[in-house]
Amino acid sequence: MNVWLDFDGYSGEVRAASILSSLGFDRVAQVRPCDKFPVGWRISVAFVAVLFVQPELLLVDGPTNHLNIKSRKALGDVLNKNKGCIILVSHDVYFVEIIADRLWLA
Repeated sequence: MNVWLDFDGYSGEVRAASILSSLGFDRVAQVRPCDKFPVGWRISVAFVAVLFVQPELLLVDGPTNHLNIKSRKALGDVLNKNKGCIILVSHDVYFVEIIADRLWLA
C-alpha cells in the first residue's frame, strides 16, 4: 500500500495550493514556514492540513477565533465544500449561519 498515492500524491501539491489559495495564501505565502505567520494564519494552515485529507467527520471548536472577516468567509466557503459531516461549536453566529444546515442549541 502506498500512502502517498492514497492521498493522491500526483496531484496533492496542486490540491493543497488550491485550498491554500482559497483561504487567502498567495504563492509567496504558500512556501513560507508556518512559524512566520500570525496565529490566525496558523489556524488556517491547520485547516488546510485537515481538509487536505478530506475527513468523513470533522469536529471543530471555535474555528473563527483570531480570524479576520475575509478569512472567516474563505474558511466557510472551504468547509461548505467538505463532503463529510462537520460538528461545529462556535459563538460566531454569522459563521454558523453560512455553515450549518442543522442546528442544536445548548
